[in-house]
Amino acid sequence: MRKSIHDYGVYEYLELKNPQYVDWEITLIFYSACKFLDAEILKSGKKKPLNHVQRNRLVKIEFPAISHKYNVLYRLSITSRYMHDVGSRDKSDALKLYRAIKSNFAQDASD
Repeated sequence: MRKSIHDYGVYEYLELKNPQYVDWEITLIFYSACKFLDAEILKSGKKKPLNHVQRNRLVKIEFPAISHKYNVLYRLSITSRYMHDVGSRDKSDALKLYRAIKSNFAQDASD
């Protein structure tokens, strides 16, 4: 979980200091979600995924309620990292997906 918080903090810093790097901001949001989900996967008793393929499969099986949101965020991060064809709306979408993923687990904790 510490790595997730760190990645999100770097995103917030970059957004504040260098908002022109939207591709990196989206990448950091995605990796914060990855590390958050890795922690949740460990809590569920499963082994930490070694790569994106394993994580994608585990998210689909273990957390179907957020699977679609995670996959959209995953695809957005690929576009961001490799095509650099992203803008502020994409960043806004990434943040909404990230928050929706995390809020799903906050609801589970309060049940």
